[in-house]
Amino acid sequence: MNIAIFIKKFVLFFCIPFVAFSQSADNIVTIELSQSTFPIERPFTISVQVRNSETRPAIAFPDIQGFTKRATSVSTTNAEIGDKTVTNQIITQSYIATQPGTYRLAPFTINVNGFVARSEGATLVVRPAANSTDEEDMLLLPTESGTAFLAVRPSKGSVYVGEGLTIRLSLFVADNYPFELAYWQLDQQIQTITKQLHPPNTWEENANLKEIQTVPIVINGRRFSEHRLYQATFFPLSAQPIKLPSVTLQMRRIKPAAAAGKPAAANAELFSFISRPMTIAVKALPPHPMSGQIAVGKFRLAESIERSKVAVGKSTRYSFRIEGEGNIASLQAPNVQDAANDPDNPTILPAGTNQSVNRTGYQINGYKSFDYFLMPRQARSFALKKVFFWVYFDPGTARYDTLRSAITLQAGGSAGQTAAADEPVLIPSATAEAASIYTGLSQLDSSKPFINIPAIIRAIANVVLIVMIIGMIFVLFRR
Repeated sequence: MNIAIFIKKFVLFFCIPFVAFSQSADNIVTIELSQSTFPIERPFTISVQVRNSETRPAIAFPDIQGFTKRATSVSTTNAEIGDKTVTNQIITQSYIATQPGTYRLAPFTINVNGFVARSEGATLVVRPAANSTDEEDMLLLPTESGTAFLAVRPSKGSVYVGEGLTIRLSLFVADNYPFELAYWQLDQQIQTITKQLHPPNTWEENANLKEIQTVPIVINGRRFSEHRLYQATFFPLSAQPIKLPSVTLQMRRIKPAAAAGKPAAANAELFSFISRPMTIAVKALPPHPMSGQIAVGKFRLAESIERSKVAVGKSTRYSFRIEGEGNIASLQAPNVQDAANDPDNPTILPAGTNQSVNRTGYQINGYKSFDYFLMPRQARSFALKKVFFWVYFDPGTARYDTLRSAITLQAGGSAGQTAAADEPVLIPSATAEAASIYTGLSQLDSSKPFINIPAIIRAIANVVLIVMIIGMIFVLFRR
């Protein structure tokens, strides 16, 4: 009996550290809820972020009383750490309220590959629909007299070269439409339509709608259901007008008589919905010396530095993060005036990039950050606005603007001085996860005996552990 108790204690003693270690893995799951107060036209979303995941995991999203589940979208973020690219998955589930009111989202958990994330829930306030559709949905909406129509809807009537133009294909069906509609060979039709709608000489960011999104909408006082079939954002590469042709979608239309007991097939017919063609003007950018290298959109700078005071010859990590709306994936690194351009400036080494691209409504937004190691060569102050700058064109103001750093780097002391305990030295290398085995070799004094303190501590801990085990065995057998 004593031996069995000893075995259980022995196993638990050694398993606890492994359990604690497994909880610190990189694959962390987090939950994010959208705004809790919104109009009925807007969906409520639950987003789950899975870090360090190459594949999309299967997630069981909770049901919400008074809501119906709609589309599930997936986006990825990539972070470069040295030579390694880490991929994060963001899975978003949309919900549509059946009617205005106040609802309760109970606390819930999400389990992904054994990792559990918990949400405390929320109180959801759904406001009634306005008399007319919101600003986004009013954009270039056709004025149709029928109760069902197909529309290709651009987000803007004109754009600049490099500015995002979102195109959405939707089928609008009035609530009092007298027929029942069914899709017919939808995948093949959508493939044909997307080829027709793809403008030449453009950069495409496809929204990749996994399923048809149905959203209630009010047009000129009438209630419709908008069935979103396709959406993509295009960034024109030249000042040529974008021509959107007329496209056709065939649906099976079932007559009301089928609801009276007659076979549906006998009352069904193929009916064609045809969109209107339109042309979007593309304006050239004003002349600029860096023409062809400048991003177009609305951006801001969110920078950070590990520490702003370092010794000469030491390094600190600096992040130049560009946030906003535009073609995030194609953003170029900032212009850098390092020691190669000006001997008075610090030495600058790239330390990796990471980005996140999100699609919200008609917009593509997110961020892209560029990380660097900064190593000052002399004791002085460095205004980083003279070292880092990034030029872009703002289509809202129709002017060029520049993002400049607001950080000042203070360098003092010498390379031979020992860094303070709260200022660890960063070693620039191709791999940020582990420094070279030669790190700090030039600063070692070979005339002094080398004492490996961590190794001594590990040896003492092993001896203590062995003594404890022997003591437990001795006590158990003595009883």
